[in-house]
Amino acid sequence: MRFPALHARAARLRESVIARLLLTLVLALGAVGTFQYFVVGARVENDLIREHAAVHAADTRALEHRAEAAAGDRYSSPLSEVAELLSALAERPDTDDVVVTDKEGAVLASPIAGQVGTYRLDPQLRQVALTGTPVAGVPDGKGHHAYMQRLRLLDRDVVFAEYRSADALASGVASFRAGLGLFVVLSLLIALPLFYVLGGRSVGALYRSALQRARRDGLTDLDNHRAFQDELARAVGDSARHGSSVTLALLDIDDFKFENDRHGHQHGDRLLCELSALLRDSRAGDRAFRLGGDEFALLLAHTDEADADVPLGRIRSEVERRLSGVTTSIGFSAAVPEDREPSTLWGRADAALLEAKRRGGNAIVGASEVADSVPVVTIEKVRAVRALIDAGAIDVAFQPIWDLSGTRVLGYEALARPRSSELSGPGEAFEIADSIGRGHELDAVCRRATLGVAGELPAGALLFLNVSPQSLEHDALAGDSLVLAVRGAGYEPERVVLEITERTDARKELLIPEAARLRALGFKLALDDVGAGNAGLEMLSALPVDFIKIDRAVVSAAVEDRGARAVMLAIMAFARESGSFVIAEGIESEAMLELARDPHPNGETRSVGAQGAQGFLLGRPAPVPDDAPSYSTTLATLSDLTTAREHKRITAALQGGDELYHVLLRTVPDMVVALFDRDLRCQAIDGGIDSIEQWRAILEGKTVLEALGAEDDAERLDGLLRPALGGASSAFEWVGRRNGTVLAVQAVPVRDERAGVIGVMAVCRDVTPIPQAGVTARSARPRPTGSPAPSR
Repeated sequence: MRFPALHARAARLRESVIARLLLTLVLALGAVGTFQYFVVGARVENDLIREHAAVHAADTRALEHRAEAAAGDRYSSPLSEVAELLSALAERPDTDDVVVTDKEGAVLASPIAGQVGTYRLDPQLRQVALTGTPVAGVPDGKGHHAYMQRLRLLDRDVVFAEYRSADALASGVASFRAGLGLFVVLSLLIALPLFYVLGGRSVGALYRSALQRARRDGLTDLDNHRAFQDELARAVGDSARHGSSVTLALLDIDDFKFENDRHGHQHGDRLLCELSALLRDSRAGDRAFRLGGDEFALLLAHTDEADADVPLGRIRSEVERRLSGVTTSIGFSAAVPEDREPSTLWGRADAALLEAKRRGGNAIVGASEVADSVPVVTIEKVRAVRALIDAGAIDVAFQPIWDLSGTRVLGYEALARPRSSELSGPGEAFEIADSIGRGHELDAVCRRATLGVAGELPAGALLFLNVSPQSLEHDALAGDSLVLAVRGAGYEPERVVLEITERTDARKELLIPEAARLRALGFKLALDDVGAGNAGLEMLSALPVDFIKIDRAVVSAAVEDRGARAVMLAIMAFARESGSFVIAEGIESEAMLELARDPHPNGETRSVGAQGAQGFLLGRPAPVPDDAPSYSTTLATLSDLTTAREHKRITAALQGGDELYHVLLRTVPDMVVALFDRDLRCQAIDGGIDSIEQWRAILEGKTVLEALGAEDDAERLDGLLRPALGGASSAFEWVGRRNGTVLAVQAVPVRDERAGVIGVMAVCRDVTPIPQAGVTARSARPRPTGSPAPSR
């Protein structure tokens, strides 16, 4: 059963400093009383025992004196005198029994008649008689404390034993403890009111004032950073437990430093106060906080992310209206039940705020808009990165990089894959590691994991290793250790390419000498992600590299966007002048591959495209391959695709600009020119004969074998044209079987400086003999009316 009123009252008591001080006083007095009760009570008991032992020792001496005096008087008996004194001692209130025994336990004197001559079986009596060591306050198991001492009686050693009641001793100690308890209670009854009246109220007031000042911002009178952390934790806890909706919004004044510098700090303070008043007057139930500087936070109660745009948009408009054109950027995120730490919600809202600032300010961005593009640094992810570094839980995959000019694998890029459910991938892991200053450590872990398996790569392939910017700044790539590690993996430095991203935030004055040092050790360098950042030209001009890798986003956008294509062409032109090898990244479609190889197909004929490429189309990242993949198995249609593109370009150039080609076709009516690709598929056909349209219908778009169908010598014609694919020209005659047409054919290879022989040009002339002497016009000869036929 729940009692909300009692819970609230208990919470107020916990927060009251007066209650805590009074409780402290009560606990202190209680602790003192408890100490007195147990420790001092035990000491009182020991003191009473020592006191009784002293009295017993005095009684023993009195017995000895009485026995000595009686021994000198012939009218008295020592034992009678001792018995008389024992009778007097037995009259004490707390004494239950007194007796004198010999060392065997036989009773020599006792105040009780009939006990003399009996034996006591107490072993302590014999022990005291033999050793002379007195006994004081030892329990005998019958509710007594025994006191025993040895004395001389009748020229022999005897024992005087006294048995006192244990209840009497316990009642003495209990009396002391009762008095002590009464003292503690009276002290509390007197001290507590006096403490409250004399100083407690003022202390409580001072504490409340100090606590309020500690949780409030001195300038804006909003709750401060400390109060925000407490409230955020409470809100996230309520959301997780009860499913209540709450949204955290972070606000930042755009260009606040400029406003301060331009108008002075008083103007800046006025802006902060006006913004605070505006936030304070927002919806009822929402709480505003000033986190520091010009950053504010707003907790929107009972609001999810889909409904937060309206109140936040109203705040943004009010800020611009009431603060004389000053704008604010807002990032927000709603709590979800999976948020285990307040920092998770805070991190999402902060990432959204950074995106709003990146967009130029005066913007509202929700965390869902940047969930896939901006990493959110939370305490869980920081712990995951630290665990990743400590455990070295890294898997490595290798993606092939193709040399397009030679259709071979140039090398493999090592791609780290963290084994962590908290991290979305290596990019997020490195960004979080960089933010906590441990990027160089994670880089070292990935490098060790890569070199541990890189020795299994196919021989002769280059190994591309990504380098974290922090590794350069921390000198983590120490020369000797890196060389030894590379050689331990079976590589020489000359076969290792260190990739440095263009988007690195490493300082150029550190980066350039580090790059020179690494190149001096024999390593090759690559500039990665070129075109993705803003420092491309600066990095390219300042850092001499062997490879330039164009970012996937640039290559992908260049397929449709002329601006992106211009960027790609500029990078390729720079690389051509500097002698760097260009690699196009992220090739995922045939269109991207075509564009990377020839970004300007209708322009200059010499190569301006990328020399290398990598991407899912050419091979996905995978564990260490046993053998280098073949070009044909990686992309079966690559050669056909590229050849078709080259044929179209050359055919267009011939048909559009070669005047000799057109002159020949116009002046030689019996000539036919056919262009075939590497598969001897006819790409274009033209000529001056009357039946050229029939030729086109038969040949264009088909191979020789497909066009001639089941003709007996189709394979022979294919064989006559094919030597030109190897670079050798040939000449032969071809006779049509059905109409007797004779064609003189010249088959010549079509060459391109980038791809070599890309096809065959067949120049055919009609040389059919004239059957009748009366016919003088060559044009009167029969024209081909069907497909070419095999020769006789």
